[in-house]
Amino acid sequence: MTVRDETEKALTERSITKISGEPQAKDVTLLVWELAERAAEVATTLGGGNHGHLGLVIDDARYLALTGKVFTTPTYPGVYDINIAANAANAARARAEAEHRALIQQYEVFKGVEKGLKNLIVEAVEEDYLEGLKDDIVGYINVTPLQMIQHLQTTTATLTVVDVSKIKAQ
Repeated sequence: MTVRDETEKALTERSITKISGEPQAKDVTLLVWELAERAAEVATTLGGGNHGHLGLVIDDARYLALTGKVFTTPTYPGVYDINIAANAANAARARAEAEHRALIQQYEVFKGVEKGLKNLIVEAVEEDYLEGLKDDIVGYINVTPLQMIQHLQTTTATLTVVDVSKIKAQ
């Protein structure tokens, strides 16, 4: 099993609150809180390192306001670091290769968290309410957890103060 698979599996081992029928704003808020908790549990140095992968479920401005840092989505670093000079000293080469392996590990964990969060959203929400996000061939591959959340937030009613109090009590 790969690091990506292990991360995804660990994230989805505990179930998440199911939303029955059309999601209301209070349902989506609870969903976001549960997803944020799960995302924050998985350590990373992205975004300063103190809030795990929280940047996958809240927008950039809110993450920056909360943490004072920017959460940067990693890109795949490639199989081999092409920037290592062919004539690099053994110690320099070993260090560069170790750093590259760490970048690959970070990317794989990120992708596992991302996939796990999407799986949790799909598990919690009836598919009809994610309408328009799923591709007929690749499913939700090209959609982020945040995009799924934002879609649900824009298609639900607004929260009242009483709703927020009830959610906090839960």
